[in-house]
Order: sequence, then structure tokens, then C-alpha cells
Amino acid sequence: MWFRFSHVTLIATDWRKLSQFYVDALGCEITYPEINLAGPWLDSATGIKNTRIRGVNLKLPGLDTAKNGGPYMEILQYTPAKKLQTESINTPGSGQIAFEVEDVKIAAQTLASLGALPLGKFENIFMPGVGNVRFQYFHDPEKNLIQLMRWDRI
Repeated sequence: MWFRFSHVTLIATDWRKLSQFYVDALGCEITYPEINLAGPWLDSATGIKNTRIRGVNLKLPGLDTAKNGGPYMEILQYTPAKKLQTESINTPGSGQIAFEVEDVKIAAQTLASLGALPLGKFENIFMPGVGNVRFQYFHDPEKNLIQLMRWDRI
């Protein structure tokens, strides 16, 4: 038996706007075809009656997805949708999407100009035995958590 990481999914209220944010802010690339799913099989698989899923897959920057088709990020919008109940970084079941960038401060300015909101402040710390890391957390326009980071490993 083998295992391979495939993808991560963000559930959006507006999949087109959120996917465009990741294209513009972090250099992701939209792959086609667009996702447009509905039917009794989907209701059965999700446990949601009369559901529809629309969205797109995004090629992540810095990864060669030509071989094996992954990993990638999926942005999906469900109809009907359920409201977000939390947006805190320490909530069990939630997480962050981390992107390593050349310059955290410049990338942070780009994210902010495209509607992302900082969650905390920029940090630059040395971790003994590992190296120096610069990072900052943000909420994307739909409150998903993003970490921008840059490592200078020992």
C-alpha cells in the first residue's frame, strides 16, 4: 500500500474571487476544467441534500505538478453553504496555508493590497539548531489563515 499527498481544499463563499486572490497575491495558477458537480451521488457522498459544488484547482507556486498531477490547492463553493463559525489560528480543526516567499515584508504588502488582513505582526526570530525564520500571519479575503515565511536554515 502506498500514500501520496494530493491536495488541500478551501471552502469559499465566492470561489472565483478567492481563487483570483491566490493567483494575484501568491502566484498560484488556475488549472482547468472548472469544477461543477451536482447529483444524487454527490448528495450521498457529502451527506448534504441537493448540494452543488463549483470551483477550481490551483497549481501551487514552486511545485512541479506535471508529474502525478499534484499536490494542488482546491477552491470550492458549496450550495447550500454553512456560515463560518470561527477564524482563530488556535481553533481545533482549522489550519493555515503557508507559503515560503523571497521577502516576507514585500509579499505582506501585496497580500494587504489585495484584501488580506494581518492577524499579527511580522516576526524575525532565530531558532537554535534550525536557523532564522521571518514570518507573518494573515487572513485572506474569506478569513482563511495564510502564513508568509522565509527560512535561512543553518
